[in-house]
Amino acid sequence: MLHGPRYRENEELWESERMMSDPGDGLLKIALFSGVALYTLQKPGNGTELLKAWHCFRVFLQPRYVLPEGDLARIKILSVWLLLLFGATVQANPLQLPQIKVVPIQDSALGRDYELYVKLPKDYDVNTDQTHPVIYIADARWHMEIISGSIEHLVQDAILVGISWEKGIPAQQSRMRDYTPDKYTGEDYKHPTGQAREHLAFLQNDVFKYVESEYKVDPTRRTYFGYSVSGTFGSYILLTRPKTFRNYIIGSPAPLFSGQFAHEYTPISQATPESLDANVFVSVGSDETPKYVENAFSLVRFLKSRKSDTSQVEFKVIESADHGFAFPMSGMQGLYWLAGISD
Repeated sequence: MLHGPRYRENEELWESERMMSDPGDGLLKIALFSGVALYTLQKPGNGTELLKAWHCFRVFLQPRYVLPEGDLARIKILSVWLLLLFGATVQANPLQLPQIKVVPIQDSALGRDYELYVKLPKDYDVNTDQTHPVIYIADARWHMEIISGSIEHLVQDAILVGISWEKGIPAQQSRMRDYTPDKYTGEDYKHPTGQAREHLAFLQNDVFKYVESEYKVDPTRRTYFGYSVSGTFGSYILLTRPKTFRNYIIGSPAPLFSGQFAHEYTPISQATPESLDANVFVSVGSDETPKYVENAFSLVRFLKSRKSDTSQVEFKVIESADHGFAFPMSGMQGLYWLAGISD
């Protein structure tokens, strides 16, 4: 349950918590959550409020609230719809979050324009001698708000750096080009693909250089967060340049265009070191398509066979979750895992 004065300040949210804590009709509760979500999406800085509403929503998904099977199925469908609606709204409107600095940055090699979304810890200006770990977030316009809302309770000293898609082109065009290590050869998609190597160079040569020159960071404590196709990009970095990050949170990585898994793709496997000195958290939803589930299990087996004595590999299956429904829990579970290894 939600507690504390900061939640009481929002009467709509406080009332929704009271109603959700009362066992009752599942569809009434999903309608209530829909209303809270749609209401908060209209407000500046809506990510924090929507995250609070998401916590309320999770209350009635706890095991003690037994719902008819039909209701549960419809709840899952509506949940995915809400997440898609949230993603579409975030993409359409400028990113607005308290304490987030938007920094224009250019890929110096290719001339592409991006943005960084930087959030500093609350005590950043107080502890002037402290250096901070950095969590780099791919697909940031979709992922930044939930990660930002969760991080304060889990890894409080971390700096968040979200990395946008290229400005001026559609999101999917940018991400399918930047996050994929192999090229699509079909005739039904005409945009560039398979430029993960170039995008990694952008991170190393431009993003890291900017962040580490402007902020008090510890470059040995970088963490990568990616989900779906950006999870595949994280797998690519881990398998070819594992020391780029100390920690990797990889949610539901997508198979390659060829249908292969990243660790089985010859250009990647030939570049994979015998020992992978990195900490890795991998997650997948139990109800995702078989290819995604198989990919995650296969990747974890491979990573455990290659991990060094000073690293760890953690695997989490998100129960009763398909690809869309698994994301919020993957993010929070990954941060919880990161907090544990950071301690």
